[in-house]
Amino acid sequence: MYMILKSMKKNKLRNLVIVVQLIFGIVILSNSLANYKYYISTREKAENASSSNVYEVSVENKADIFKVGEARDHQYISGEENQISTVYKIAKESKLVEKIGFEGLGCNSCQYTNEEENEGKFILKSKIKTIGIVEYSKELTEMYNFKMKSGMNFSQYYKSEKAEDVIPMLISPQLSKDNPIGSIVKLPGGGKKYKVIGVLDNSCPLLNELYNMGCLYKPNNGYFCVIGSLLTNKKTHLYIKLKDGVSKAEGKNDFDKKLGEKFETQFFGLDDMAETVTLPAPYAARYILFGIIILVLSSFGIINTVLSTILKRKKEFGTRIAVGATKAQIEKLVIGEFIIFFAFSAFIGLIIAKLISGQQAVWDFSVIGISIGIVFLILVISMIPAYFRMRKMNPVDLVHGR
Repeated sequence: MYMILKSMKKNKLRNLVIVVQLIFGIVILSNSLANYKYYISTREKAENASSSNVYEVSVENKADIFKVGEARDHQYISGEENQISTVYKIAKESKLVEKIGFEGLGCNSCQYTNEEENEGKFILKSKIKTIGIVEYSKELTEMYNFKMKSGMNFSQYYKSEKAEDVIPMLISPQLSKDNPIGSIVKLPGGGKKYKVIGVLDNSCPLLNELYNMGCLYKPNNGYFCVIGSLLTNKKTHLYIKLKDGVSKAEGKNDFDKKLGEKFETQFFGLDDMAETVTLPAPYAARYILFGIIILVLSSFGIINTVLSTILKRKKEFGTRIAVGATKAQIEKLVIGEFIIFFAFSAFIGLIIAKLISGQQAVWDFSVIGISIGIVFLILVISMIPAYFRMRKMNPVDLVHGR
């Protein structure tokens, strides 16, 4: 090892350039793999998050021109609330719909008044002032399968608990430290009380997160809660569950007939939502390819450098053989340089990639293993030319510097 390091020290600039190239390739490769794994794993979770045949329903103008106040059969479908009201009326009258649920618009800022702060034991405790709040109607909580780290979800709560004068609430792990399961808390503005019934699994997306075309996020640094009731009359999304045996196409045709010619309904299911999550996956795959290309090009640089230095170092190798070194030891010296190049670069590259990656990246054994495996494969391929060049060297010629 000492001889290998001493040999590498003679070419500091050359080695630095090669190592930087390798690290750059490994950072791109491993970071892209971590993000790709995130999108794929999130899609799998999203596909299993809801009961079957559940769709978010909205209205669109067929001409893609949604004019405020445009009349249709003496009705106006302008603005989000009127759209939802129109779809709700159709869903309520449809014989194909089994259940209707709403997602509401919750407050995003927990700013308590002095009076509320004096009731400290009832306040939802948090290390930050701004908390994301998501509202689900009771019917919607029965359609969506919340994944839990501890406690119970809404469906389990409604089955096991008697009616209480409190509203059930699920909280994020960030809030669970100061608000244990069973806590009775209040939110800003209003005297309603909420009971913490469970802690959410942060790795499973919520319905509202699936609208963001794959850019999933956790609101307010992960400080959020889900309430099993609508706080206001402001409804942002309407969901329906079609009866067993009713297809998405049948449901859409039924709604479209009742809407008329100018408008049509959009049925957006959990499968469709999961598809939006994986839209960025091809981009991640493209960067994986970029990383591999950079590593391959870097390995060519290493091969050329090592082969050229082998020719220049014949006299050095000859001197080593003259003082007792074997040909096998010379080969180990050169191969050792390869291994140190790649091992050092892989180690530093993985650390840098982990530090610069976002919270959404998944750094599990498969991501790290695949990254190291690709680097090792390129290492082996890179060593082949140098190994055969060394095998052809005649020890006698080396001793004479030929």
